[in-house]
Amino acid sequence: MKLKIYFLLVFPILVSAQSKVKFFNEVNIAYTVPNQLENTFLKEGFKNNFGFFSEFEHVTYKKFGFINGFQINKYNVTNSSVAGNAKNATLQTIHLKLVYHLKVTNKINIDPYVGYGFIEFRNINKTYGNSYILGTNFNYNLYKKLSLLVGVQYNATQYDITTNAAEKHFFNSSNNLQLNIGLNFRFRTLD
Repeated sequence: MKLKIYFLLVFPILVSAQSKVKFFNEVNIAYTVPNQLENTFLKEGFKNNFGFFSEFEHVTYKKFGFINGFQINKYNVTNSSVAGNAKNATLQTIHLKLVYHLKVTNKINIDPYVGYGFIEFRNINKTYGNSYILGTNFNYNLYKKLSLLVGVQYNATQYDITTNAAEKHFFNSSNNLQLNIGLNFRFRTLD
């Protein structure tokens, strides 16, 4: 049903504005460094080891684009009383972002975005949740279709963990400010 509604909303735009719609516009690949902002289980029990994301902009209409992506962050356990009896953990996110492409100069583009992600956190058990995303990428054009990407992203994450009311905020959420450094591969130019 949701797929039908999505098709009904998007199809008229695609038919009426074929020349303004572009498909398969760009790919972003980046190394990520998340910094936890609050006193939660992720900050108290783990240390970020490394992170990586890959994104693909599949539809662009005028200066707006839809991006699907996958992000993975690896963590080492620093406090087993909080994290459990494990050596490491993995946080995986599948996300969808709405981006606006803003050309500042011939060399610099700014891409602010909002998004939503589905979370899987693997430690001893699997935990699921969702993430609300707000960020901006700054692209510096190295060549015609290759840019250096530097971005800042805020993630507000809610986990589906059952716990008592006093510890709910500690275990059910994490907010981080994430730095992204990578490359942007553009297949088509924006108008």
